[in-house]
Amino acid sequence: ATTRTSRTMLRTIYGKTLWDRRVSTIWWTVGFAALTIMTVAFWPLIDSQRDAYEVLLEGYPDEMAGFLGLNDIAELFSPVGYINSQIYGNTLPILLFIFAIGMGTAAVAGEEDRRTMDLLLAQPVLRRDVVLQKFAAMVTLVFLLVAVVFVLLVISNPLVDLGLSFAGMLAVNVAAALLGLLFGAMALALGALTGRRGLAIGLSAAIAVAAFFVYGLAPLVDVLEPVGKLSPFYWYLEPNPLANGFSPMLLWMVLFIAVFVAVAVWGFNRRDVSV
Repeated sequence: ATTRTSRTMLRTIYGKTLWDRRVSTIWWTVGFAALTIMTVAFWPLIDSQRDAYEVLLEGYPDEMAGFLGLNDIAELFSPVGYINSQIYGNTLPILLFIFAIGMGTAAVAGEEDRRTMDLLLAQPVLRRDVVLQKFAAMVTLVFLLVAVVFVLLVISNPLVDLGLSFAGMLAVNVAAALLGLLFGAMALALGALTGRRGLAIGLSAAIAVAAFFVYGLAPLVDVLEPVGKLSPFYWYLEPNPLANGFSPMLLWMVLFIAVFVAVAVWGFNRRDVSV
């Protein structure tokens, strides 16, 4: 049965990409599950010791709350604020863009680095399909990872009395997936345009980290305040999807994902590849 499954998946670029990443995806899934379980498990302790934690953090400037995905530190002691600060404000999106950037740079530039692109293009497949099927595999795996977090959060929500809404939990996980895919699609485009995996990784990661710090520092630095609203982290965190559900701001991420994928297809089609 395993042999039949592997043969079926290897018939398409999409299936082969998923098959090649099956082991690493399992470990990523375990990590995301552990993050969610440990975070939720600590909520009763945080809630019971709220007064002590409030005294501990009373000198913490509210302006720095952006790095936790909060508007002010007081939100940390609400279920929404706690889950945002420990999962969705920084840890989960950072892990997702690391994962997606890795997939995006491996899709085209990685094949060229390994000198396997000639074998791939020797098959009856269009260059456009190489990009689109590898991106589809990225979408599948990114949503798989956030689905693990979503399901565990839905299960644990009544168990520890978080009081989170289903719509909010769904919206924040979709938003996190879109944020990861935005940076993954950027890495895919850079790899397709240049054929250089190291450059694509470095530039994509630098832009993602800069976007995070620009959003977090915008309340502290006046000159960054208007720029902060252009950060994908602003589109992701500012509407507070865990509390408020889906926001039209998510459409900005969808738009940029589509643009980056289109650029990747165009760039790969026009360039002489390294084989």
